[in-house]
Amino acid sequence: MVNWQEIHPNFTEELAQNWQEKGFDFEQTKEWINLGFDPDDYEPASFFKNRLCCDAEDVLDYDSNVVALREIYQKSLEGEKLRKFESLQMQKAIYQSLLSLGLPTRETNEDDELQRALALSLEQEIDMGWLTDDNITYILENDEI
Repeated sequence: MVNWQEIHPNFTEELAQNWQEKGFDFEQTKEWINLGFDPDDYEPASFFKNRLCCDAEDVLDYDSNVVALREIYQKSLEGEKLRKFESLQMQKAIYQSLLSLGLPTRETNEDDELQRALALSLEQEIDMGWLTDDNITYILENDEI
């Protein structure tokens, strides 16, 4: 059995499992910890490894420090939250517009309709800031919802 505390004395069984669930083996984890990541930094390390396809050597090549990498990770989380919020607002606006126009909707599977409306709006670059008459007309004419 591998002793994860050889990497860092603060490693617990739970932290080791978290790293493994993010796709890191013992040696990979050791490389990231040696860069300056802490045992509880499995989320930021996973972001760089799995989402940006960087390994520990890539990070070394850019001569990045861990503080800067953590900031990049935090900014990505903030951006993701904002995109999800905007997406949800757009979904709600489209759904409410359809209801106000008296168009039939499937109340039993609202989420499905909202997802299709959002996908259409993103595909056709419909203005995400305002639900305009043109946007509603386009959606209705294309019978996508």
